[in-house]
Amino acid sequence: MSIFSKLSKKESVLMKTILTWFGHEATSNDMTNYNVAAKQAYMLNVYAKTCIEKVASSVAGLPYVTQVETRDGVEEVKNSPYLRLMSRPNEYTSGEKFIESLVSYYFLSGNVYIEKVTVAGKPRELWLHKPDTIEKKYTNDPKNPIQGYCYMYTQSSNRMIEPQNMLHIHTFDPLDRHLGLGLGISPLTAVGHSVDQNNTGKTWNLSLLQNSANPSGALKTEQRLTEEQRDILQTQVQKKYGNPMSAGKPMILEGDLEWIQMGMSPKDMEWLEGTKMSAKEIAIGLGVPPELIGDSVNKTYSNYKEARKAFYMETVLPLAKMICGELNNFLSASFNDMKLMIDKDRIDALQEDRADLFKRMNYSAFLTINEKRIATGYETIGKEGDVVLVPMAMIPIGETGIENEEETEDGEGE
Repeated sequence: MSIFSKLSKKESVLMKTILTWFGHEATSNDMTNYNVAAKQAYMLNVYAKTCIEKVASSVAGLPYVTQVETRDGVEEVKNSPYLRLMSRPNEYTSGEKFIESLVSYYFLSGNVYIEKVTVAGKPRELWLHKPDTIEKKYTNDPKNPIQGYCYMYTQSSNRMIEPQNMLHIHTFDPLDRHLGLGLGISPLTAVGHSVDQNNTGKTWNLSLLQNSANPSGALKTEQRLTEEQRDILQTQVQKKYGNPMSAGKPMILEGDLEWIQMGMSPKDMEWLEGTKMSAKEIAIGLGVPPELIGDSVNKTYSNYKEARKAFYMETVLPLAKMICGELNNFLSASFNDMKLMIDKDRIDALQEDRADLFKRMNYSAFLTINEKRIATGYETIGKEGDVVLVPMAMIPIGETGIENEEETEDGEGE
């Protein structure tokens, strides 16, 4: 009995592809789903994981300070209760770990939930919640649109958290219908296809190597197949061989089916170049220069140095500034309007640029003290800073007793 007579039986109705390539049917993972993003990007993709960890650790490692406004300007407050809270948000978490987890949740979900525990009217603890355990509840009142946050710590148990005790930091969602009060979307969404391409390519290539590097091909037969026979065989072949883990596995043929090897070699498919390209796309999409995650093509010392500066200026500092702003809106009133800020002068990656800036400001004799302070990132010092200081030796030439050179030459000519 030939294989074609078997294909007419109902029990053979599961299979896919004749006279075609056998490969993995393209799929795209939903990176808006927290668990999918966490597994596919953070747990299975080295580039996405490295980028997220690099941003998270860099933001967590910044020098944070607390400042308060006074009549004379802005003054740093050392060892303030606000800074102590951020240094140890709760008994189980350090400040660095807290911010690192916060940034990681931000990338994986696009949403960060921080619960505040208050004692005697003062914040005493801060707790991060896993994004997919929080459900935001809304009302129909435009003045009080948020009813609260439902924390689902088990499948059957939950509790409501009052809006004033929960800080929700989220990314921008262009489709948000809650006027900016809705949910964010994961930054991984924009690079989801690159993550899938990178993961699938590596899985296919690994499977190909494990199966003796035998590429895909096609089936050929001299007989004429009916449409039903084509569909049945196509469905069954796809089921058995149409996934990355089946790449390169030998086929068992019956009847007059003939296997024709049509696959390209790994060199022809340029898996390495494809992996590099998707890695760059992931890095760029997450705000990390490719040089910082192992791009050897452009990784010279000067390029790496400039990339590191750009990384801090364009990714780390803007993100940290946004987080400080959200925390200040949430906590500042409880600490007498004290603000959490970043001391840029203590960031190692920016020291050379800061030194150049200070040098330029020092020689800018036409600027006032306050203008120089603003240009270097400091607050003004009041009216006494609205003056221009110049070196004492710099006086008008007419007051030196030295005649103008042109006039002297003209006089000599006469």
